[in-house]
Amino acid sequence: MTAQTHSVILTHEHTDFDALASLLGAALLFSDTIPVLPYQLNRNVSEFLALYRNQFPFVEAKELPRGQVAQVILVDTR
Repeated sequence: MTAQTHSVILTHEHTDFDALASLLGAALLFSDTIPVLPYQLNRNVSEFLALYRNQFPFVEAKELPRGQVAQVILVDTR
């Protein structure tokens, strides 16, 4: 049995709107990846996602599927 692997997209903590847009853009370019929201978001981004979270493919780290990470795409690193 082989372990499941997946690719993730990450950005910096205290995510602002340009980092959020970078996560989304990379997710659209690399459709087989998982865009992961960091633990800490900018207050405005947090309020925005409270309203529109279900419109985007973002997942929280605790929601990641089990398995090994085969690839990391890092966007908007400050």
